[in-house]
Amino acid sequence: MSDKIKTDSPEWARIKEWLIENYQPGQLITHEILRSLLKIKSVDFSDYSGPDEFLKAHQEVQFHYMGMVDTLREDLLTNDLLYMANVRGLGYHFLHPWQQQEYAFDLAKKQIRAALELGTNIMTFVRQDELTPEVKRRGSDLSVKLSGMRQMFNSVRRK
Repeated sequence: MSDKIKTDSPEWARIKEWLIENYQPGQLITHEILRSLLKIKSVDFSDYSGPDEFLKAHQEVQFHYMGMVDTLREDLLTNDLLYMANVRGLGYHFLHPWQQQEYAFDLAKKQIRAALELGTNIMTFVRQDELTPEVKRRGSDLSVKLSGMRQMFNSVRRK
């Protein structure tokens, strides 16, 4: 693995500056480029005594890499007003400023819809025979509120 680059270091600032200067919105920034910039070392099977040890090391490196990328994305967004969107399996790309708001809306809508679905499922699939009448009434009230939230959310449309 590598040592974590500090976000207040000149090296971090150079990484951000290099990305901003060398990549236009829509242009793919591959995982390989990011791993190189962030000094993420790959693991080699021959360095480990067996598959379990190798897999554990590989997972640690992956978590470290994803954590660094998440930190980079947050920093670029809040300090440089650039959003780095995931291109599944390939890397990332900066969104054009005109894309950011629609992307944010669509992302929030997707996450809210998933949260409402999960909440509904958790609330629906309950062992009712183990609930007191008071808890059942409270659950019924909450179910009505959640249903209202779903109806309100489903009426939201992007124009």
